[in-house]
Amino acid sequence: MIDFFNKNRNYLLLALVIILAAFLIFFRLDRADIQHDDAIYAFRAIGYLDYLDTTESQTTPFNWFDSVPWWSKLSFHDAPPLVFLIQHLFFKSFGISDFIARLPSALAGLGAIVLLYFLTRKLYNENVALLASFILAISSYHNWASRIGYLEPIALFFILLTCYLFVLALGDPKKFIWFGISLGLTLLTKYTTFFIIPVIFFYVLFKDKKIFARLYFIFGVIIAFLMFSPVIFYNLKLFQTRGHFDLQFAGLFNQSMADWPIMAGTGISQNFLSQFFYLWGQFIGSYSLPLYLIIIASIVYILSRFIWRFKEKENLFIVLVLFFLTLQFALTGTTGFRFLSLFNPFLALVLTLGIIALYRLIVKTNLLTKPKKIFYIIVLGLIFSFELFYNFNTNIFSRPIGEKDKHYSGIRFENGGFIQLERYLIKEGNLAHLKPIPIHNE
Repeated sequence: MIDFFNKNRNYLLLALVIILAAFLIFFRLDRADIQHDDAIYAFRAIGYLDYLDTTESQTTPFNWFDSVPWWSKLSFHDAPPLVFLIQHLFFKSFGISDFIARLPSALAGLGAIVLLYFLTRKLYNENVALLASFILAISSYHNWASRIGYLEPIALFFILLTCYLFVLALGDPKKFIWFGISLGLTLLTKYTTFFIIPVIFFYVLFKDKKIFARLYFIFGVIIAFLMFSPVIFYNLKLFQTRGHFDLQFAGLFNQSMADWPIMAGTGISQNFLSQFFYLWGQFIGSYSLPLYLIIIASIVYILSRFIWRFKEKENLFIVLVLFFLTLQFALTGTTGFRFLSLFNPFLALVLTLGIIALYRLIVKTNLLTKPKKIFYIIVLGLIFSFELFYNFNTNIFSRPIGEKDKHYSGIRFENGGFIQLERYLIKEGNLAHLKPIPIHNE
């Protein structure tokens, strides 16, 4: 038994992390009502129909044409189509409910923890991978994002898959084909995934320019482009018929926003520095304060070490990810909690590197005696325990304990009672005669 544990120690520990993460993500997944954009996404995914009941503020092809053209099914007016399609297939397979609406995001959030483990193991080692996946598993912010039916969890899953396949392909060029497929799927989830393109470009530029000329790499890039081409065609047809691209690109390129007056004024931010500081300030309420502080300390350490030893390109990949994610959101002014959740696995990795680096420094320089080393581990345990409590308080408990932003996050979704009202009306028979209204795509 001991030999079995020793041989399979890391995988057994990973299994425990996955079990913990699965409980935190799936337990009481439908506690809070579906609300905000997750309700809108689910509504449109049921029939895979780009329609909103907002004819004066945010119209869609359903409103623009007497007969909805075939090409309008290639994408949606405000996002690429893949997440809608995945959610649509889940509804078709398992029925329509709040739980099923959130199930793809929850599975993606759990998958992101597994992918972070394999990506980090490839970039660093087993111990770093286990600790990073554990930190992501207990992260209140990551669990919040995974339990809400936004586009980000599925986008994040494919980002990590693309990163992992890219790192694998550096040692086995044939895997650039799979990397290309994954990159294409990533771009089809959400436009905020585009930051991964400059990350990969500059990583190759700094590490090995010869990769650009490798046939499999070129094929992978072509595959990704072909997979994304339906969205390009959709935007060209929009420009031809409406004089603008879809909502996101129209805002980015300062095109006419007459079809979406509520979104007027979006585009490249003129206040980059203020957006930069506001962006990083957003994380204060997303994580518990102790975890946030050591994340910031770890970022400072990683960036300082990277600049000081620039020629060695240490931690190049994670530095590029943090830089281009920050640049993307600061330039576009996209700093909402849901959008910034793409940072979560990379911040978990940065925190892991900081924790391990400090411990190694303590051991190497004998700054602390053995009891004080144990004290360091206990302090970390307390920080992680508080984050776990913060997680339960934010995502699982019906009524949170303590004060907002101290003991639970202000991004917590509350239950408005709609689910209970529906169950009551059905139980009393007031809705028993109602039948689902069929939704047609014509």
